[in-house]
Amino acid sequence: MAVETLKSEQGPYHITISGKIDKEQLQRVTSFLEQALKADEHLSLLVEIRDFQGMTVQAMISDILYGLRHFGDLYRFDKIAVVVEQNWIKNVVKWEAMVLRKKDMRVFDPSERVEALTWVRDSKETAVSGLTYSVSPAPNLLIVGISGKVTGFDMRELKNRINAICEEHGKANLLVRWTKFPKLGEGLVVEEFRMFDLLGKIERYAVVSDQAWLKAYTVMANPLLRLEIRHFEDEAEALEWVVQAADSADQGTE
Repeated sequence: MAVETLKSEQGPYHITISGKIDKEQLQRVTSFLEQALKADEHLSLLVEIRDFQGMTVQAMISDILYGLRHFGDLYRFDKIAVVVEQNWIKNVVKWEAMVLRKKDMRVFDPSERVEALTWVRDSKETAVSGLTYSVSPAPNLLIVGISGKVTGFDMRELKNRINAICEEHGKANLLVRWTKFPKLGEGLVVEEFRMFDLLGKIERYAVVSDQAWLKAYTVMANPLLRLEIRHFEDEAEALEWVVQAADSADQGTE
């Protein structure tokens, strides 16, 4: 049994598997993928399976646990190409692609390896972000506009910006301008749940919108969240309110 992992500078992440997989060898694969997820936002993966003879029980358990833990990161794989000869594995991969609604997950025969590599190397067009960022009057204040389609990648970028402010200023303040309800892009729901660990890092959160449901949301959320959240229809009033907290917080860190 052998497991090989590779990442070339211009190519996709590459995993080759043959024989029977045990727990230690599976851990090589999962560690490789975890490092890949840390290194890149968008990933492409080429998996070659040769004479696969199954997994040990321990490897199967580890595989299930890893899948449950990282299921939410699947959207970050732009393309997954699986090169395999065994028909039952082809059918399993096709079934997974259908169930997971992963359109860019394809199966190739070993004779189509070059085609698979070419396909997985062709990068997808980067979607236009549904979030825009405006110049802020205070260094610990982030002003965000929401419109169009918002994806998990957009939420990860927002989280990184908030964390960067917190590292320098202790806490962040947020003003979010909603022009309309955004389209829900891939990975959005997962990354929104992951945003909850920021609650203790945000002092004031101003929501600017003329939509009644957002006003009701802020009223309900305010006593539940560890931050001050208020709804405004006038952006100037929202900016004044959130800048007060930003200025006082920034002075306190000097």
